[in-house]
Amino acid sequence: MVQKFSRNDADEDKFIAVWEAMLEQTFADLAEYFANADKSPALGNALWEANAVDVWGIIERSFFIKIFDELIKAGYNAGSIDSYCRILYALFGAETAIEIVINGPLDLTINVTAEYENLALWLSKAGEIMLSKEGDLLFFKTFLTDIPLSQLQSIIRAIANAGTKITLNLN
Repeated sequence: MVQKFSRNDADEDKFIAVWEAMLEQTFADLAEYFANADKSPALGNALWEANAVDVWGIIERSFFIKIFDELIKAGYNAGSIDSYCRILYALFGAETAIEIVINGPLDLTINVTAEYENLALWLSKAGEIMLSKEGDLLFFKTFLTDIPLSQLQSIIRAIANAGTKITLNLN
């Protein structure tokens, strides 16, 4: 004997249609979660707290959380040009120009030209917009990231092969 959950097949079909729609959305949400779980700031924070990655203590927490997923991916092919580029693109953005010059065996120069992103008007204490002598607006420009060169060099050294000399130039 078949168990009935409703008075007739039409009602049961409605229940199944609602259930299937909810199930479809749930599986779509799960797929999205697992596709992006490795980029979660909560995971980066947990890795930082557990001292689970080699660069812990070399760089500031905020930079680590921003690039930890790329650091882990770069670790799979550490010491390669691809691993250096992954980190630099994660920090400065995909539009960053990276030029790698091979000076000799185990001697690289990496020139990074990062675009400016943040523009801010120069305001007086009274809130008035400051202008140049020519009447143009004055702006402050900042890099996409405020990471110091010393920390960036530490990150690159952490994923470089032993004995490799890497010179970084930021433009």
